[in-house]
Amino acid sequence: MELNLVILVFLLAVSIFNQRVQGAFKTLGKIRADLQLSQADRYTDSFLGKQISFESREVILGDDWQGGSKIICRDVSGNQQVSFYVQGQVLYRRILSGTAVGVNPLSLPQVAVAEFAVRQLSPQVLWVSYKLSEKQTERQKVFQHFYYLGNGVLTDVRSDKTIF
Repeated sequence: MELNLVILVFLLAVSIFNQRVQGAFKTLGKIRADLQLSQADRYTDSFLGKQISFESREVILGDDWQGGSKIICRDVSGNQQVSFYVQGQVLYRRILSGTAVGVNPLSLPQVAVAEFAVRQLSPQVLWVSYKLSEKQTERQKVFQHFYYLGNGVLTDVRSDKTIF
């Protein structure tokens, strides 16, 4: 009888411990996914911010062939044109330099990019928003950034020129 009671208490303790450990692993998975989304945002923001704020003499807001937003940056030196757009849940940077063209993905393979939107807030301020989703856990977060054009002008050539 006493042995049965000891075994029952032991099994109860193991069950409670197992539930706590599983909960801790789920929480760690969510924390890892959130960190990955934040890291992907910092990486994307660093490219966009550097190109838009410092290296562009003209920033053009347009639509891509799928109806999504596209940012076209003309380099200060006039030699390059850099475009940012989303295709197939991947953010791409397309560089046109003379006749040479290069297309590079900016987003991490395990992170999907959606709802890429841009708005002109003033002649020198650009608002960019995008939703990042971690593919394994499907955690999502919307990121918004404001960029001040330090060296250039902002032009919106889209049909919907909503200015806040």
